[in-house]
Amino acid sequence: MAQKYQNTYYLADWLAGKISDDDLKKLISESDYKQYLKIREASDLMAYFENTDFSIPERIRNNYRKKQSIQSKKNHRRVWLGIAASLILLFGLYRAFTFNTEIMIKTGIGETKKVALLDGSEVILNANSALTYSKKQWANNREVFLKGEAFFKVKKGSDFIVKTNQGQVKVLGTEFDVKVLSDLFQVVCFSGKVWVKSSEIDTVLTAGKAVKSSGQTIQHWSLATSQPDWLSGENSYKETLLKYVLNDLENQYKIRFDRSHIDDTIKFTGSFPHHDLQKALASVFKTLGIKFTVKNNLIILKK
Repeated sequence: MAQKYQNTYYLADWLAGKISDDDLKKLISESDYKQYLKIREASDLMAYFENTDFSIPERIRNNYRKKQSIQSKKNHRRVWLGIAASLILLFGLYRAFTFNTEIMIKTGIGETKKVALLDGSEVILNANSALTYSKKQWANNREVFLKGEAFFKVKKGSDFIVKTNQGQVKVLGTEFDVKVLSDLFQVVCFSGKVWVKSSEIDTVLTAGKAVKSSGQTIQHWSLATSQPDWLSGENSYKETLLKYVLNDLENQYKIRFDRSHIDDTIKFTGSFPHHDLQKALASVFKTLGIKFTVKNNLIILKK
């Protein structure tokens, strides 16, 4: 690691998330590390790198290489300070000219992420999901757009609205889970009340109640849990179409399914873990009597 980052451009790599805090501490002095922390300005600067042009650190690095070829070792620290100053200026300009832009938070395959919104509300994104909202409009419009699945803990205040391609959920202060796919819209209320509105659904859910629509089918049910099961590292199902289970498996593991030899509209009741692929596959397909063959990241399913 130390040999790879002999040049001063590891400031840009650290800000871009390519170097962890622990790795950075091994590469620079304690005083320099404190200066780096000031440059990052805690979570604001990290949020900036999540929502802006990732080519910026690369351009900083390239500019440094050009400077390095004409600078002596005596000017090494001077170049570093110049890069830091440029980065701070760049961040200031970004804050000034992009304050109207939307904030986007995304998760990858098998990843979850906890997000604190501007009002103190909390969102936990499930795997392969995305949440967007307007930073400037937030004070007057607590509205987010969701793709995938997320668990919300909403602070009391003005109306809080979760919009999706399938419908929306409106609350004043509660805890609930929203899941949306191309043909599925599901809302589970864990505390408080939520109003669920879509082309098929128009209902108010209280704590322990849930509703979902799939095509023209609408299903209501009750539950006794205090949070979504996926927060504990497991997905559970009751009379759920297999195609939705396969979708969740693909979101948790880097796999694809060949479904051409099975009926993925049969229903599954059971669960699968998030951190053991073989156990997850066996939990689902042995229960249904489906054979599976693993070829790299492709799972071939047959009856």
